[in-house]
Amino acid sequence: MIGALRTSVPSPAGRGPEVLLVLALAAWTAGLLAAAVAALNVFPVLRALQVQVPVYHAVAEDAQWRFAASHVMEGVFTATDMLTVIGALLAIAAIAVRHVRAGRRGRAGAPSPGLRRVQVLCILIGAGLVALQVGWLAPQMNRALRAQWASAAAGDLDAAAEARTTFNRLHPTADLLHRVQFLLVAGALALAPLAAAPGGFRR
Repeated sequence: MIGALRTSVPSPAGRGPEVLLVLALAAWTAGLLAAAVAALNVFPVLRALQVQVPVYHAVAEDAQWRFAASHVMEGVFTATDMLTVIGALLAIAAIAVRHVRAGRRGRAGAPSPGLRRVQVLCILIGAGLVALQVGWLAPQMNRALRAQWASAAAGDLDAAAEARTTFNRLHPTADLLHRVQFLLVAGALALAPLAAAPGGFRR
């Protein structure tokens, strides 16, 4: 029928960027949640068990659990940081491919540009926070943590206390970055169904 409208259903290949974006954002969110869940479990459990670490014999026995917990959590945060980096890079790649394909298709079938702009903004700001966390904050915190371990193991409790002060000064910033990052990424993920390109209509 002349002038009849029909819906064009994107091919699986055409949905590739949207699928990749959702997977990337899900992995990114999972990395942030995993770090939080681990911290909420590791510290209370080791404190309740009053774990003792012989290598830190100079430290009071009721405080040695903190060193055990920090050893565990350093590995957890390193792994989850890498997961957020991978998620951020894949998300940026997905929105770049999506943008190029949308430009080729023109405006036909495009979703609300406002929603996509908000989603892209959330992703880019979140990626900036990942870079700040991994490239600047985490190395400083790890250096302070390792300095605390080395000093405590050597029996230099004053130096260990100084390193712990440095770590504690940085921790609120790291916590804030994780919280803001989670809100941005979760928001971008929630917008994914709305920002995905519909089939549109053709003559």
